[in-house]
Amino acid sequence: MTEDRKPYMTDGREPDRLDQYVVEADADPKLTIMAMFWRERHRNPEFAIEVSERDLKGFEDCMKYLEVTPVIRVHRPAGLPAQEAIPAHGKRRAIAGRAAIPPKPYVIIQLVDKDGNSIKPVENNEADFEASRTGQIERQIRESAPQIAADLEAGLRSNTTSNSTIERAIQALRVMSRTNI
Repeated sequence: MTEDRKPYMTDGREPDRLDQYVVEADADPKLTIMAMFWRERHRNPEFAIEVSERDLKGFEDCMKYLEVTPVIRVHRPAGLPAQEAIPAHGKRRAIAGRAAIPPKPYVIIQLVDKDGNSIKPVENNEADFEASRTGQIERQIRESAPQIAADLEAGLRSNTTSNSTIERAIQALRVMSRTNI
């Protein structure tokens, strides 16, 4: 990292590897793509994504419909500086001091508009809309799977497994068998 690209740290600490990465990724977007592939390596061990003309058109149509200019933002959620205790004064209560809270131990890579606002995709055809709904169902199943498993396990131990728990598990297995979860 060159001296002119050194991150400006407002909390008095020296920049660490994550701070340097934010600056480097801003200068070279390919670093962002590489990090995203690495992060998703367990779901995509081939490190490959197919992008068709249809995908490009859908993306362009969505950005045009939303009237946004997309930008990749790489940032690190900041920490908080230490705060000294403030004694009580008059009717105001005392405020306890606190130690500094360091920045988060990760960076966030996000597609945002040019003003930094997040973008929520809008599907422009029935097939993409259905794929979006399927993705939403997959996420819900992934989130509820631990509870379904716990309910099944508890029901088996007490010999009181309910039909609704079994039906939820069956539905989850069916969806998982149709997708790449």
